[in-house]
Amino acid sequence: MRKHLLTLTLLLPLFSLAQQRALTHDDYDGWKAITNYTYTHFGDHIAVETSPQRGDSHVELFRVRGGRVVATLERASSPSFTADGKWLFVNVSPPYAEVRALKLKDTKKEDMPKDHLVRVNVRNGEMDTLFNVASFKVHSNHGAVIAITLEDEPEVEEEEEADSTEVEVETDFIVDGDDEHGSGYFSKTAKRLVVWNLETNKRDTIDRVTTFKWAEDVDIIAGVRSAGDSTQPSEFFTANAATVGNSQGWMSVIDTAFEDISQFTLNSTGSKIAWLRTSDSADADVRYYELRTSDGAKMGATIIATDDTQMPGGWMLSPHSSLNYSKDSKSLYLATMPVPFVPEEDTTVLDEERVKLDIWSWNDEEIQPMQKVNADSDKKQSYTARLNLANSKLFQLETEELENVSVDADETVMYAVGYQVPHAERASLSWNYPTRRDFYLVNVMTGGRELVARGVRSWPSLSPDEKYVYWWDGSAKNWMAYRVADGQEIILNANIPTPMWNEDHDTPNDPGSYGMAGWMEDDEAVVLYDRFDMWKVMPGGDAVNLTKGIGRQNETSIRYQRLDRENRFLSTGDWIVSTFDDRDKSTSYTEFRWKEGKFEELVGGDYRLSSLQKADSADIYFYRKETISQYPEIYAVRGDDLADAKKLTSTNPQQSEYRWGTSELVKWTSPRGIELEGLLLKPEDFNPNKKYPVLVYFYETYSDLLHNYWNPRPSASTINFPYFLSNEYVIFIPDIVYQEGYPGRSAEECIISGAEMIAEFPWADASKMAIQGQSWGGYQVAHLVTRTDMFACAMAGAPVSNMTSAYGGIRWGSGMSREFQYERTQSRIGGTLWERKDLYLENSPVFYADQVSTPLLIMHNDGDGAVPWYQGIEYFMALRRLQKPVWMLVYNGEEHNLMQRHNRMDLSVRMGQFFDHYLKGEAAPEWMVKGRPYLEKEYNEATELITE
Repeated sequence: MRKHLLTLTLLLPLFSLAQQRALTHDDYDGWKAITNYTYTHFGDHIAVETSPQRGDSHVELFRVRGGRVVATLERASSPSFTADGKWLFVNVSPPYAEVRALKLKDTKKEDMPKDHLVRVNVRNGEMDTLFNVASFKVHSNHGAVIAITLEDEPEVEEEEEADSTEVEVETDFIVDGDDEHGSGYFSKTAKRLVVWNLETNKRDTIDRVTTFKWAEDVDIIAGVRSAGDSTQPSEFFTANAATVGNSQGWMSVIDTAFEDISQFTLNSTGSKIAWLRTSDSADADVRYYELRTSDGAKMGATIIATDDTQMPGGWMLSPHSSLNYSKDSKSLYLATMPVPFVPEEDTTVLDEERVKLDIWSWNDEEIQPMQKVNADSDKKQSYTARLNLANSKLFQLETEELENVSVDADETVMYAVGYQVPHAERASLSWNYPTRRDFYLVNVMTGGRELVARGVRSWPSLSPDEKYVYWWDGSAKNWMAYRVADGQEIILNANIPTPMWNEDHDTPNDPGSYGMAGWMEDDEAVVLYDRFDMWKVMPGGDAVNLTKGIGRQNETSIRYQRLDRENRFLSTGDWIVSTFDDRDKSTSYTEFRWKEGKFEELVGGDYRLSSLQKADSADIYFYRKETISQYPEIYAVRGDDLADAKKLTSTNPQQSEYRWGTSELVKWTSPRGIELEGLLLKPEDFNPNKKYPVLVYFYETYSDLLHNYWNPRPSASTINFPYFLSNEYVIFIPDIVYQEGYPGRSAEECIISGAEMIAEFPWADASKMAIQGQSWGGYQVAHLVTRTDMFACAMAGAPVSNMTSAYGGIRWGSGMSREFQYERTQSRIGGTLWERKDLYLENSPVFYADQVSTPLLIMHNDGDGAVPWYQGIEYFMALRRLQKPVWMLVYNGEEHNLMQRHNRMDLSVRMGQFFDHYLKGEAAPEWMVKGRPYLEKEYNEATELITE
């Protein structure tokens, strides 16, 4: 009897799996993801927005204690709690299907259904609704107030919702743009603003509002009003939501009849307001701005006029840079800029007679494509200055000689750090990347500066108490600091015996660091990371291994978790650290009593933990946990016993209906004796007595992602792991270790040796193996098929095929030349085309196209801004000329990776057909057998399988 029971027990999982089905491309829309979540300051409630890949999102409100769902809001997004945690607001959109159907009918925008706003009582889940909402901003730091803008024209019919109460607000106010309006700034898109105090349940409206802001710590609001009818000029106002609905005096006008207000700000208490305004019309060649300020609700006074002599000659206040009060409200940070040059218009030449010409010069600091990409930002180049509000004195911090100064208005007290790329270095950006920078310490009180360091390929930072400027020097492989008090330069890691640089660095440039945890109080010490451990360093003094070498001993990296978002320093109490075991890829959150050097694991195991957060005003923690078969759900717990956390969300329960996959770590040795790792993904119902086709995917290294969850989704460029696992493929993802100068050969050694290792398993069908990669992975596919015929087919997305022609090509997205990529970064050649012509030729697949016998599918899109489209063309044309089986998919106007979902769906179908044909022997589609004529592209997808 026991034997029969055991047999049944063993059969039940198999029977269950037999009921599961394989994923299809039609299933992607059913898969959802957590796209946004927020919780109250007290952590007692959390609102989670979940969205499908196409369709209607929804928001669930959870009570953390007990994990109960208080409310579910369909078609909802953008959840926001009031600061007191009593109310939740969400935006609710019309149904996706309804909107799509109306778009198919070419419905006018003004006739489309509008969004509305739902308010939820957090305690009992009761709801009420405001219709016709354009936008809203809940005050996140104070009380219970919200500002709402309403669409110009309300819906005539208002939908009925169960258990919902409509909040009545009239909305027909806007001035017809064809009518005469008052003086100053006018906008047809102005809205009625509703300011609602939920504590008093009173609200009032301000019409004609175009933009507004809350003060950070109080319920003061400021905003800009468009001109209304002929008696109503433009206005800049401030209002106190605490007195809303009590009297007519709750709102004050502090400026009027201006033509534009480009920037404005309030200090944290709302007691000071500053704004940039102009009287110049929008038709003026140059609009000159003046700075005005107001204390409270008083009319504004001009502090810096348009012709203020404190600005450099030929300069003006910049309307393109934000205004920010210092934390003590004694200073205002703003920006100036050179007056834009306006060329005189030549009225004697017709537009069609004008010469359209770019002139590329060998001594341009930026090549013409970069100048084109940066043209708009260059026009708006602005330079930070500080205004002393006590005496209205202006101190210029950034200049054309020091263009980058990092000011944090909330934190900066006396000093800021800046950097400048010397003009002599700028022309070499195309190959000498990242460029060298000179660092400066800037006194924000005086504008004075002093040189800190020259020629460093990184960015400087300032310690929280402004006692040190610090940076990573990759060429010296050291953390450096400059002591502000005496100008002394210090090697922070001078007394640390282990490497602070990336030990796995394998590109021909300076290595990066492992980063740092941060600074201790008063800048007394800084905590640096090596590969595994944490070191407490007294600048210029001792270094102590806080983690006692336990990380290196166990090959486990230990990293500080910053949970107090307001604290600039490391916590003085016990820490929570994350750990990552490099051997088995397990993770944990662990309590670290750093003063004693003792550890106590709180939660951990063979999964990936991420996004640990703590509520602002309570000991409630949230984190996410995932494996290859478990979506990264949100967990919550009261207190720091994280192992007791309860799973709140259940994002994709339908996954149980589908065949899924498993992941494991595999290891092997390359022909050069390098110990390698990779991921082996198998179907969930894997049968070792069955033969499986194998897809080999790669991009640098993936083994650390052993416990990652992969969403089923249409492909932007690469194979979707869940889809192919569900459809009975095995997936192998080998790590690649590179040798400088030989990227192709390195990939060849690692990938082929790994594939040969996989082929030795009895379940692997060695005759049905394929490779796939995108971008750098696409290049490696293009190279591999010139070196081996062990793969039944291959797919390469956006491959570089000719390093000699790609070397001088342009990355059109940034305007940069690609030279740096080959000399110093991913392509890893390590020299110029003229210094190592042999390596550029050896690593260019197009020169070995005659050796290709593997059927190859290429995707290279004509809008690719990263890898020039002609690289795919060169390889396709070479293989076509040699009469090798090759296809190239070119998605018109698409980027390096596909952005449009319908194109992603199309690629997914075609990749599936391609691999199914060569690895499973299924019929080929029409596009592979016959191609598709250009004239048929509008109506013939050519994806029908040809079974003849």
